[in-house]
Amino acid sequence: MLVDEENKKVIGRPYITLLMDSYSGCVTGFYLGFEPAGSHQVGLALGNGILPKHYETEYELQEKWGICGIPKYINNNI
Repeated sequence: MLVDEENKKVIGRPYITLLMDSYSGCVTGFYLGFEPAGSHQVGLALGNGILPKHYETEYELQEKWGICGIPKYINNNI
């Protein structure tokens, strides 16, 4: 659970929806939110996985995240 330390209130439980390449195990996209994975959250994760990643310099990434593109198939392994 995520808690606001200043007000001691529970904000909610974070959920992460991951897209992974089955061959390499590399995370190709994700969505982080406070709702369990439904069609909207999966769609947002797919959008993140398909589109090229552009992150600002303040993230200080050491390498570019060059994985993107339309998947050939989708396997729902939970």
